[in-house]
Amino acid sequence: MGRISCVQRPGPERDLRGLLVPWSTSLCDCVPFAPLASGSRRSPLSAGRKLEGWTAAHRLLSMAVFAGVFLLVSTSLAAPELSLGTAAGLPGSTVNVPVSFLADGTVAGAQFDVGFDPARLTPQTPLKGTALLDHGLSTHVPSAGTLRIVVASFSGAPLQSGTLVSIPFTIDSGAPAGEVPLSFSGVVLSTAGAASVVPTGLQPGSITVTSNTPTATLTPTETSTAVPSSTPTATSRPAETATPTSSRTATPTSSPPAGSVNALTDRSGSALGLLLVALACFSLLRRKASPPAG
Repeated sequence: MGRISCVQRPGPERDLRGLLVPWSTSLCDCVPFAPLASGSRRSPLSAGRKLEGWTAAHRLLSMAVFAGVFLLVSTSLAAPELSLGTAAGLPGSTVNVPVSFLADGTVAGAQFDVGFDPARLTPQTPLKGTALLDHGLSTHVPSAGTLRIVVASFSGAPLQSGTLVSIPFTIDSGAPAGEVPLSFSGVVLSTAGAASVVPTGLQPGSITVTSNTPTATLTPTETSTAVPSSTPTATSRPAETATPTSSRTATPTSSPPAGSVNALTDRSGSALGLLLVALACFSLLRRKASPPAG
């Protein structure tokens, strides 16, 4: 047996996977061959070229197998998954818990039960989510603490990724503070052809009942600080100087003495009396002088 040596390529090349494959050593260096018989026209160089072509075909086949495995793994990772959300609220309030769905493009219908504590929670009518297209939604309570949800498509449309349904829960007014777990059970997924699909994951949820008791918080109180009052400063004030004001001085008026007034009054009375006597005499003399009427 002999060995052939193929022509080495100068540098690395990139195969179908995008990986660098070194060509510093050719695979043909390790391929044995039988010596050529005398008179044969085949040369070691032509045999090496055929072996190199076979090696390239083998490499393409390996890449095809790798691509198939990659697609298979990717498909398995995208298998459907259901998960319950979380919420929190006070006793007596109503909170919404979403049910999320991770679609794989084949699931068209679903049925599952949601378990809860009936002593602390009461489910209300669920609402459709964005993952539903023309799907119908049906719910009922087969037993205490179990809510059954059924989703089916009238046209066989697959479910989308997103919120499947939103479940309102009313927290009992006497529920103690704490976490109420939510869980899945009886999950059935199917395609439009009624083929069963096994979910890859079921994530539970919970509702946290918060306490309505106010929490005492320390509030710093303001402390009054004594501020020194301003001390009055004695200021010199000019002494008040008495300013003389002009006052009216009573001017005595000349008035006759009391005796003069009385004398004047006596004189006036005497003159008036004499005048009256004169008038009476004049009147008497006039009567006498006038002749008597005939």
